[in-house]
Amino acid sequence: MKHTIIFLICLVTSRGASVLERSSREIKITQLNNRLSGDNEGVQIAYEKHQDTSQTQTYEEVMLINKICMEVSGVDKQIIKNVLKTALVPKSDPKYLKFLACSYKKQKYLNEKGEIQFQNIKKFLSKYYSLADLSAIDSCKELKQTDYAGQNAYNALECILPKLVPLVEKN
Repeated sequence: MKHTIIFLICLVTSRGASVLERSSREIKITQLNNRLSGDNEGVQIAYEKHQDTSQTQTYEEVMLINKICMEVSGVDKQIIKNVLKTALVPKSDPKYLKFLACSYKKQKYLNEKGEIQFQNIKKFLSKYYSLADLSAIDSCKELKQTDYAGQNAYNALECILPKLVPLVEKN
């Protein structure tokens, strides 16, 4: 469960695809990775052509999202490693906030206006927690939205994370 919380912080990943669906999507990811030239524009275009918004992303797709968002934001890879290691999110780092906004948008946790979509976050978390347990994060829906998507993503994370930690310890 701690793994789930940490990935919500930085990666917001899901491994919930069925075996058949995963198999089909892994082939697409392999084909996609084979086409990538390593430049940000090529990665972004390839991802957009591949993306199927009706399904939860696979682990491989999330890794691709992260690669795109790291390149777009210019965030230092060491910052990402530190977040994964310590679960401490660097609020004052504008590149990390840009990375977080990029990742949340591609995962559909932020809409085009940069507003947090709590129902999508809760849907993701419901794969790891009971709905009764997730009622603890309902108060986070009341967060004031700002004009900056990165700040909204950070604020949501700052609200949700402390509410999930006791659930991890309980399980």
